[in-house]
Formats: sequence, structure tokens, C-alpha cells
Amino acid sequence: MAIDDLSSERALERLRWEDLSRAPGLPGIVVKAITALLGGDLTQATDLFTQCQETLESGRSKYLLQCVVDDLTWLRGELDKLNQKQQEYLSTDWVALLVDADKKARATLGKTRIERIAKILCSSIRIEPIPPAEQTEELTRVAMELTDNDVLVLRHIREVLERYGRLPPDAPHSLMMPEVPGFTPDSVLGICGKLQSLGLIATAEQHAIAATHGSYPRGGGFVPLDRADAFLKFIAATP
Repeated sequence: MAIDDLSSERALERLRWEDLSRAPGLPGIVVKAITALLGGDLTQATDLFTQCQETLESGRSKYLLQCVVDDLTWLRGELDKLNQKQQEYLSTDWVALLVDADKKARATLGKTRIERIAKILCSSIRIEPIPPAEQTEELTRVAMELTDNDVLVLRHIREVLERYGRLPPDAPHSLMMPEVPGFTPDSVLGICGKLQSLGLIATAEQHAIAATHGSYPRGGGFVPLDRADAFLKFIAATP
């Protein structure tokens, strides 16, 4: 959950429910740590905040592993049916990616971001051909950055482009900004700026220039790039 769009009060409330509620006893430790900090006892405050951080990270790590276990239920009793490349990948690169994903999950706020990290990791096993480990690692890094709203807008951008591609030749051809229910145009545009910074989308003009197309659709819309297509494919993959 991105907190930059929320008031400080709502952000703190969301963080409390998302993280503190999953760690028994943690709210009490936080109160003690803040009390020690306000009282000038920096040593005790540091120790308590370190304990808080370790507890939070442990909870996020456990949640990632639970998501991985849940997603890989299809693999139980089926390991011998994997092809040779899948077996080699699972015993080498995938293990390293799991360790890396755990580090990312520990530094990630929000359950759904962790869920998408796990989904990408597990999808890399069943997508054929097996994607390069570098691509999977890159996509889990993207998953750390994207909120649910970001992913929703990204999907709408792809849907707008798909509708544009189905237009009959005699129809007006304009690639418009996506209209996302519940979102203002400004909020959609702001999210598009974030998606651009992550290399997931480009304006139609930028895409046409890069692809050396002579023309491009008007209307101010965006085009999903290969990285966006891969990201959406990974988080949607099913056994």
C-alpha cells in the first residue's frame, strides 16, 4: 500500500493493521521504544526498535514462504514430471532467487506486494521457456515498488491498447489515457509517471520513435513495454 497518497494519520493506521497486527506483542514494544526515545534513553530505544524491526522482518519472511507454499501446491508429488531444464533451474537459480526474494519481502510493506513477489518467483518455474534468472529478479524488484493501484492502472493501460488494436480501419484512431473507476485523471497521470520511471510504459510518441515508426496514435495515451507485459504475465500465470 503506497502511503504517499494518504494522510499521515491514515498511513500510520494502515501500517499498524498491515504489520503490527501480524506480530503478537509488537505494539507494546513500539510504545516502550517511543517512550524510551522521548525520555532520552537512546540505548534502550535503539535496542527496542531493533527488536521491532527483526520481528517485522520475520513476519514478512514467513508470509512470503507461506505464499510460495500455497502457490506451489501443484508441484507436490509432481517433481519427477518436471523436464530436465525445470529440475536444474529449481535446484540452482531458483534457490538463489528465493533467498533474494526473502530479502526483498523483509524490506517490503504491504501483503499484496509480498504476494506478487512470491507469484513471480513461482511462475518462473512453469513459464516456458524458463525465463532468465536476471529477468525474474528484476520483476520481483518491480513488485516491491508497485502498489495495488499501480498494477490496476497498468492493466487498464494494456486494455486500452488492446481495444485500440481492435478498432476497424475506418474508425477514429486515438489512443487515450485510461479511465480507471474511482481514480481522478490527475491520480492516473501520477501513477503513469511512476510506471514510466520503472520502464514499464512509454508515451505513444516515445514508443514510435524508439521503434522507428513513421507515425503514432494521437490522444495522449501510453504503450506498455516488454517489461510490463512480462510482469503482468508472471503475476497472472497459473498451473
